Amino acid sequence: KMSAVDIPVMNHVLELSLSMVVAILLALSTLIFRTRVSPVRAYFVDTDRNRRLYQATHALHRPYAQIWWGGLGIVQTFYCFVLRKAPVDLPYRIIREELETGNGLVSLDWCETSEMGPSNPISLIIPGISGSSSNQYIRLYAKYCVEKGFRVAIMNWRGCGTAPLSTPVIPTFACTFDTRLVAEHVAQRYPQAPITATGFSLG
Repeated sequence: KMSAVDIPVMNHVLELSLSMVVAILLALSTLIFRTRVSPVRAYFVDTDRNRRLYQATHALHRPYAQIWWGGLGIVQTFYCFVLRKAPVDLPYRIIREELETGNGLVSLDWCETSEMGPSNPISLIIPGISGSSSNQYIRLYAKYCVEKGFRVAIMNWRGCGTAPLSTPVIPTFACTFDTRLVAEHVAQRYPQAPITATGFSLG
């Protein structure tokens, strides 16, 4: 049997073991991958508007250099999901919309300030698989966009976060009709606003 004294000792051992694993991963990442620098390739439909947008996005014209300690993807994942646990507060007005698809509901969370008008640019955020506006990485990006003057629209996958699952239809890799419905709804609601979309992973 484990005594009450043994439990803190075991927790300390687990913390030390976890720290050692992280240190080894960081060392491997640094030694094997070092800092990779690669050109950015942009793919878009060749129109005047898209060319202007491409020319105005200066980050696309600079080589991409990954962070020195993040050569292994698992290290970046560990950092985001284990080391950055502080909750992200969104001190803005949040409005939940539920869109009827004909075979269920898709929810959309709007994040905006009271000063925003109908022509403010919109950032449509599409989370990764099983993602929603409850996820920390989505909230971090939403907060950044609002601070830059964007009205944010976050699509919630069916049944994820606080989004309801009203029918036995779940999001899959092959079905894009929910994303299409959300994009069309955002464009119709604010026809004067320019729209950008950012997808994470499956999004």
